[in-house]
Amino acid sequence: MQLVLCKMCFGQFFQKKLGEFRRENGFVGCPMAKKKLIGLVGQSEATCMFITCQLLQFIGDFAEVLTWCMDENSTPPIHFENASVYLISNHSVYDAARCWLPIDKKCIIANRAVNIEKLGNILDVDYGENALVVATTEETSNNTIDILNTLGVDYLNLYSYWPNCNKTFPAGIQLAITTGLVHLVPPYIKKVINLGGKGIDVSSFADILYELGLPTVLLKEFSNYYLKAILENNIRIRHIAEQNEKLGQNMARILDNVVEAIIAIDTYGKIVLSNPAVEKIFQQPQNSLIGMDVSKIIPNFEQYLLNVDKGDQEHIIFLDNQHYILKNYPLGEKGSNIATWVTSLLPTETVQELDKKVRRELHRRANSAKYSFSDICGKSAIIQSTIHLAKKFSKTDMTILLEGESGTGKELFAQSIHNFSDRKNGPFVAVNFASMPEHLIESELFGYVEGAFTGAKKGGKAGLFEEAHTGTIFLDEIGSALPDMQKRLLRVLEEREIRRVGSNQVISVDVRVITASNVKLQKLVDTDSFRLDLFYRICAAPLTLPALRKRKEDILFLVGQFADNLHHELKLSPELIDFFMNYKWPGNIRELQNIISYICSLVTSGKYAYLEHLPTYIIESAEETELPKRPLDNKIKLLQSDDDFKNIIKNPLNRNLTLSLLEALRQAEVLNKNIGRKTLQKSLASDKINMTEYQVKAWLKILCKVGYIEQGTTRQGSKLTEKGRQFILFMEQNF
Repeated sequence: MQLVLCKMCFGQFFQKKLGEFRRENGFVGCPMAKKKLIGLVGQSEATCMFITCQLLQFIGDFAEVLTWCMDENSTPPIHFENASVYLISNHSVYDAARCWLPIDKKCIIANRAVNIEKLGNILDVDYGENALVVATTEETSNNTIDILNTLGVDYLNLYSYWPNCNKTFPAGIQLAITTGLVHLVPPYIKKVINLGGKGIDVSSFADILYELGLPTVLLKEFSNYYLKAILENNIRIRHIAEQNEKLGQNMARILDNVVEAIIAIDTYGKIVLSNPAVEKIFQQPQNSLIGMDVSKIIPNFEQYLLNVDKGDQEHIIFLDNQHYILKNYPLGEKGSNIATWVTSLLPTETVQELDKKVRRELHRRANSAKYSFSDICGKSAIIQSTIHLAKKFSKTDMTILLEGESGTGKELFAQSIHNFSDRKNGPFVAVNFASMPEHLIESELFGYVEGAFTGAKKGGKAGLFEEAHTGTIFLDEIGSALPDMQKRLLRVLEEREIRRVGSNQVISVDVRVITASNVKLQKLVDTDSFRLDLFYRICAAPLTLPALRKRKEDILFLVGQFADNLHHELKLSPELIDFFMNYKWPGNIRELQNIISYICSLVTSGKYAYLEHLPTYIIESAEETELPKRPLDNKIKLLQSDDDFKNIIKNPLNRNLTLSLLEALRQAEVLNKNIGRKTLQKSLASDKINMTEYQVKAWLKILCKVGYIEQGTTRQGSKLTEKGRQFILFMEQNF
């Protein structure tokens, strides 16, 4: 088994231990195959070594591990960016390493588990004893305490300890528990229980399998390993609990939550322990089974023990008209009166349900709808009426046609309809005809069989219609579908049957179809660009989404929602409000959302936003947007003295603008000419200051307010005052 390692991260001790692990587990000399690469990031050498060995033990035939130990090296090893998935030991390590991790790769922050095989070392500790749980960080120490409490070690008083923690502990603590970090234990501690490195738990292991696309049978092997270790410790807890009732309660808590029926059997075939799940199978009280010969409830039990040592642990048995999976685990010493075997029973139908659940979950994660009608913002009558109609359509299986301009929220409505329907627990699959290459549309929608064309996957591939079975398929921009595809879609909608590319077999599909178009399909029908029969088939329930300009009462509400989502307090000047209410919004809600994001990136939270804070292409539209007359800008109302104005022109851009305007008026005075706003606008442009005529007008009002200019009628233009001349002289001498 080849292991990819950074030599700077691990010392000779780790290399030696790793070599021993490979030899003991038969990994030396195995033929290499193409394997996935896991990037492991941990703080300490002990953590990295333990998790690496744990991964190799269970998925070494399928994956390699490239390890970055942050205690040894502040930067990742070579080729670390090539990993398929990254496993991070805890949140603190993730915060330290995140800048080195590719943003397009999955990062799994591990849920950790202590080495259960060494958990028995704690069982001899006296009830109520104080102990330090030693780790590298507070987070890691608290996590270890939580794990120990979950496993029933809550009969001890555990205190988190990490280097330089500066905490006050009860006097006289002499015990420390650590996971491979003995060197961090305080020198005054007399007894240390080293549980070895902490590995990953079943949920994190399952996440890795899913991200790497590895067989789910590996998860069963992993969970079986932990089940056996837990049971071995539970048997020991059982005997200690005779002197300590608290320990007995903790053991029962663990067993009661195990799904399988558990029976512990001594060397004479007598039942010494069982859990509540056994009662459901054998219809006998749990206590009545203790001391009973196991063959009375499981006939011919001895035959299932014959080849356990050779790995033959699992059997399918038939009891009371029900099939079960029986597993035997040897433990204890033969000839003693303690448990020698642990047997678990699990109904096969439970395994089948788990398999279905896993498939549904994988399906749901890949094809799911995350939006609902509560995510559609708006209080206008037209949007509320549209939502009401959409909810009515949701409760039917009719094919829905969503028509609306780009940015009106067609996919948002499609997902909401799905989540409001009776198919909400099924998949939601979306496909955009405009973005899908022509040569891939057919195989993507309907799937293909093996050998259907060059490059076809072995075993074939299910299409999107099959993936949407029992759920909803959303066909966006259906107006872009080519004539041949329109013909095939018509048959699918009529017959609810598909045929994979290269196959003669017809597959029935149970799907609800929602279509969408940003152009009126009726116009495409009139120009023979869209089939009339297909149009009638998909518009059984037509729904037109209103453009933003038709729901103006929602504009400011949406502005507030988008700003709140960015955690930004946004204030709009009166002129900017007027612009928003009179702008045509060709990009609709999507355009408004982008503009609010742009403004919030420029304007400090809690400050006013003005027309000049709009994107350039919008500022150009401001001249063409007819705005109603309003009082002067709030910025002007704040000018009660020259000091107010001086605060404004502290900004170099405002200062240059003011000087350019006043200088242009002074030049016009020298030439004995009048100068209007348009001429001033051109003069500013020559100084590379681009402003709209409306912005020039607003700034002239500011200068008039502070007495630097006098404004006449339109033909008279503006004139420089003596105060304005003195200001120019002051600025020329000081800037």
